[in-house]
Amino acid sequence: MQKGDLKGIHIPDEQQEADRVLFRHRKRIWKDLTRCKNRIKGMLAFSGIDIPEQYDNASWCNNFIVWLQTIDCVQKSRRTALNYMTGQMIFLRKELLKISNDIRSMLREPRYKTNYNLLRSIPGIGPLTAGSILVEIGDVKRFETFYRLNNFVGLLPMEHTSGENEDKGTLTVRRHRQLRSDLIESAWTAKRTDPALSLYFDEQVKRKDSKIVIVKIARKLLNRIRYVLINQQSYDYGIVK
Repeated sequence: MQKGDLKGIHIPDEQQEADRVLFRHRKRIWKDLTRCKNRIKGMLAFSGIDIPEQYDNASWCNNFIVWLQTIDCVQKSRRTALNYMTGQMIFLRKELLKISNDIRSMLREPRYKTNYNLLRSIPGIGPLTAGSILVEIGDVKRFETFYRLNNFVGLLPMEHTSGENEDKGTLTVRRHRQLRSDLIESAWTAKRTDPALSLYFDEQVKRKDSKIVIVKIARKLLNRIRYVLINQQSYDYGIVK
């Protein structure tokens, strides 16, 4: 190995690592809640119990939960099982609300407040996505170029080169799972709320699949994220493209 070829890796400080633990635990609770809801819907379908039209798609509002607690399941054991499932779902909802509030309080602390507000100025970037970006990326200046940041997140297409032929395929398998997922989800919101991105999507989708276009929008969002954090300026519709 030649001198200078070996590159160091970024090690977050203890505070950032601790903040990551909190964010990632919230994600686990959210996944547990989703699984719990799916088990309830699966149990109702298996038992031949139809969800009333007013609760179609299982909106999980308070009235729907009351309905779950009062429906006639015929057999006592089936009713008991549903009670446990519903109780677990209610508990997880409360836990998710509490940890989300704790995260919002953390993001209002001095170490995050300024950059959090900068990120929230970007269309499509919600409160929890902004927080996830801050705790997972840390200091964005550690990425010397946008390419390196994009490579870290994983919004680059895989390339297959053979002779003079170069083929760009699906997204690279190397990625930051959470950030890539968050940015693609944010891109769907941004293309509805940002006129420039909405126009870009409408033009691109005429020639390409919508999923491919939304990845391009996610890359644009990532570029905006880098811009506002490096320059410490709120997103300006007329400047940042």
